[in-house]
Amino acid sequence: MNEIVAYNRKLFDRVRALDLPAGQYAIVGSGPLGARGLRKVTDVDIMVSDALWQDLRKKHPVIASDVPKILLADDVECFSAESFPPKQGWPTSEEQLAQAEEIDGLYFQCIDHALFFKSRSGRVKDRYDATLLEGYLVGRDAVEQQGHIARRVSVRGPVIDGSKALVAEGEQLLKQLDAISVLSQFGTVTVDGSLSYGLMVNPDIDMCVWMAPPTLEAAAKAAQYFASRADVRRTFVSNHLNFKSRLAHQPTGVYLGLNVPVGERMWNFDIWFLKPGAEAVMADMPDAWYKKLSEQQKEQILQLKYDLIQAGDYGKTVFSADVYRGVVLGKVRTVQELQSWLKKPS
Repeated sequence: MNEIVAYNRKLFDRVRALDLPAGQYAIVGSGPLGARGLRKVTDVDIMVSDALWQDLRKKHPVIASDVPKILLADDVECFSAESFPPKQGWPTSEEQLAQAEEIDGLYFQCIDHALFFKSRSGRVKDRYDATLLEGYLVGRDAVEQQGHIARRVSVRGPVIDGSKALVAEGEQLLKQLDAISVLSQFGTVTVDGSLSYGLMVNPDIDMCVWMAPPTLEAAAKAAQYFASRADVRRTFVSNHLNFKSRLAHQPTGVYLGLNVPVGERMWNFDIWFLKPGAEAVMADMPDAWYKKLSEQQKEQILQLKYDLIQAGDYGKTVFSADVYRGVVLGKVRTVQELQSWLKKPS
């Protein structure tokens, strides 16, 4: 039993002690991921049938809020169909209960339903949970195709597989938009960040257009092209030549942002028009460092990004460059080690 499964078991044991009737409940939210050892869970949300809801409310008070719920035990809450009004075309509470999967004596929302709801959430941590689930499915399908029966309990496989799936989708999207060819009209184009390193956890693509000097006109012309495409939802330009950004890590140049939906996933493009020789964020890193990463280092980077997303720190107080530098230069392995390393004087 790995560390994540052992950690989650203590929480799931509280549900087991409730002795809820089979067929009348399904553990939802992060529970389906926790049951498969994909990540630690800090609380349990349970969808229950109308009949069970009526029985439980006789024993426990209903907490009145935007989402009515009952607290069954510490960090264990239950909801009924009335807690979440159904949306047309979405799995109903009855369907979720009927298709729940039994794992270690408890019933969990099936993986297809879990992925359905996670992929439609606007929260960053839910988008990453969706990537974990997609990676889990990729790995599971590969195992089944080889004629083996196996159950993943390590987070590493789904993290790596989910990252590879995002990279493949991102590369295809670049071709679909003809982005490199269009941007090359204005300067030398580079695809940077997690896509180029093969270390994606979010559907974000970083690009640079190196031109001397970078101009608002170039960014506006590029924005016009993308805005005219039916497959691009939103474009926006931000002037960081004449107005200094409040974010210290952002360079002096012109920013072009794109939002491009692919299925239920929203891809974000961060495109910077910069002067050649602009100060590099990771100037202290070895040349072509990402090509020299070991598999263990790749796993550590992806795991750190995931842990930071769950803590709500990723992209706010700690950025991708911090993670890369921490693993390569600081040899860090945990969020705590990374935070300590970042505090050291450079």
